[in-house]
Amino acid sequence: MSVSETNTIAAVATPPGCGGIGIIRISGAKVKSIAKAILGKIPPKRHAYHINFKSGKTIIDSGIAIYFPAPHSFTGEDILELHGHGGPVVLDKLLKLILDLGAKLASPGEFSKRAFLNNKMDLAQAEAVADLINAASAQAANSALHSLQGKFSNEINALVEQTINLRTQVEAAIDFSHEEINFSANGIKKQLNIMLKKLKNIITDAKQGRLLQEGISVVIAGKPNVGKSSLMNYLTGHESAIVTNIPGTTRDILREHINLDGLPLHIIDTAGIREAMDAIEEEGIKRAWHEIELADFVLLLVDNDDIDLKPYQQILDKIIILRNKIDLINIKPKIA
Repeated sequence: MSVSETNTIAAVATPPGCGGIGIIRISGAKVKSIAKAILGKIPPKRHAYHINFKSGKTIIDSGIAIYFPAPHSFTGEDILELHGHGGPVVLDKLLKLILDLGAKLASPGEFSKRAFLNNKMDLAQAEAVADLINAASAQAANSALHSLQGKFSNEINALVEQTINLRTQVEAAIDFSHEEINFSANGIKKQLNIMLKKLKNIITDAKQGRLLQEGISVVIAGKPNVGKSSLMNYLTGHESAIVTNIPGTTRDILREHINLDGLPLHIIDTAGIREAMDAIEEEGIKRAWHEIELADFVLLLVDNDDIDLKPYQQILDKIIILRNKIDLINIKPKIA
């Protein structure tokens, strides 16, 4: 059974609450019959058509109707959009009428799901729709838009095609080794290296896109009483962590979220790393290491006379060392 033969779906496409404009989107086989019942006709395709929305002879609202016939629509099915006034009472009344006429309420993401099943977009583009809607910064929105427009998918598809071509050449050289075939092992290696470079660039771009969308996880780590909680409070701008001169005050994980020029940062304060004094502190240190391993970056806070990186050898690539209490020694600070 094709997707076009499933239920007709409908939903309010604009955010809840009062607004100047409210939009209801309908997709599926019953779009034409619903249009005739509410509008009295099927609007001209892909035109903004001003008309009254009626239940029988009673006018519910007036606004713009836009009809997108299959397959040239977002979902690949017949789509009707009703653009009316954005009051929740009017929208609810209109939506109830549409459901009474045979549509069912769409579940979250169902329009995008149908677009995917009808080959109007791939999975990367479907995910990009949600990423673009939920983007917390201009950079995240641009990244999602590039994926939605097919940049990521096109790059992957090109690599797949190149891989298939190389495989074909190698298999031909093996199967017909007794015949003269224009085959160069060095040429194959050169092409593979080019493809590997492209793949690494794609992976780097994908990681950057994830960070822009989900935010950067930054763990504050170090020995007890080195100033981690003070740094946490400074970065967040409020007293989120308890600060005392007693080592081991922080036992559990503290999380705060800040926004740095549109980039979401997840700041995580952890227990001091040392030999545990009791079972509770041992569990706190265990959780601290777990967060350190998952973090995108680790702010390692150290005293000037006590810099020990031995416990962090496996994660040196994501550590940023912060030297604390620089004012207590008679050395002029300098950039390393």
